[in-house]
Amino acid sequence: SVENPIYNIRWKQGPNIAMEWSGDKIISYRQFKDRGSLDISTGVMTITGLTRELSGIYTVEINNKETSKTQLLVISPVPKPTISVLCEMTHCVFSCDGNITGAEPVTYWWTAGEKRWTSTDKHKITK
Repeated sequence: SVENPIYNIRWKQGPNIAMEWSGDKIISYRQFKDRGSLDISTGVMTITGLTRELSGIYTVEINNKETSKTQLLVISPVPKPTISVLCEMTHCVFSCDGNITGAEPVTYWWTAGEKRWTSTDKHKITK
């Protein structure tokens, strides 16, 4: 919980200060100048325009006390997949292909009507 009143806030990305406020104005550093905002009533920092370089451990100090740590992991957007089906006499294998480099971890879900299966990039259905 946040102690009231809040008289200073400091957010760090690793050892580097990202944003801080100490009663007069909010100061943003490096890439946070254009994409960071700070709610001085709650201590919440919001980052927009996420890139992989923003991944890391974030620490917040409110009223000179470290109150929480959060790990941010920015992944690449998952591209539109290519779905293919290969059927033989006794079964069909559905495949989902796409470049997922940098988008891991990816979870695959296969659905048919109300049924849903979790699987890998391939799903086998027996006839």
